[in-house]
Amino acid sequence: MFRPRTASGKPASSQAWRVPILTEENIHSAFPPHPSSLALTAKLVFDRGTLLLSLPGTSTPPEFILDHWHWDGRVRAWRTSAIYYSVDRAQLRYEFRSKFIDAVAPSPRVAWPAVNLPALRTEQEEALAAWRAANVRGVIVMPTGTGKTEVALAAMERTRVSTLIVAPVRELMHQWHHRIFRKLGYDAGIVGDSLFNLRPVTVTTYDSAYLHMAEMGDKFGLIIFDEAHHLPGATYRESAMLSAAPFRMGLTATPERADGRERDFDLLIGPIVYRQ
Repeated sequence: MFRPRTASGKPASSQAWRVPILTEENIHSAFPPHPSSLALTAKLVFDRGTLLLSLPGTSTPPEFILDHWHWDGRVRAWRTSAIYYSVDRAQLRYEFRSKFIDAVAPSPRVAWPAVNLPALRTEQEEALAAWRAANVRGVIVMPTGTGKTEVALAAMERTRVSTLIVAPVRELMHQWHHRIFRKLGYDAGIVGDSLFNLRPVTVTTYDSAYLHMAEMGDKFGLIIFDEAHHLPGATYRESAMLSAAPFRMGLTATPERADGRERDFDLLIGPIVYRQ
């Protein structure tokens, strides 16, 4: 499978984090385009939690189509879950060059009105650096009370991309809303607790994310799962599968699950990148 290159090292400043989600430099030259792709035009769109890839004139899989795509005869296009957007967009951009049309909505940048974040402690900075070095994907495991929320807020401030925070219950959702306003000066949207106010930075619950991700899965560049051990369950995992967000962060003190599904972090969020 094609994968973009990873970043490495600690950020020297917030400016170092202001990078495009994908650039041509992410495309690894060891994966040359297949000759069959040069004669086609490809269009990628978001469709209610899935990606549709149109390759006019063919319903047989080109050799570069990965196993997670399947042919949808109703719309005569290839379909897969939105979670694969980051990797597959890079692959398709490389295969088709100027003949690739990416019609998935770009993630808006965010300007924080009033940043009031404390300096991170050494272990918090290490957690953030490990996440960045893992291609801004992965789970951070820190004990309760050691500042996982501060790590996430710093990630939001440094990446400056549209962000969805998913919390297990509405009380924690409202706590996130309050802290974002207090630390970043931003009045975040709320999806949940009988509200549907979608903004470039939004807080929600696992239940509401499961219900609404098909509508909002292409609206965010970063998705943060608080108490991430809840995510791999049979229902909640859909909120990760239906999101196209390339940047992903999980926060938890207890990643292990009785059913062993913590192994699914690799797909849903990324691997455990830091454990205190």
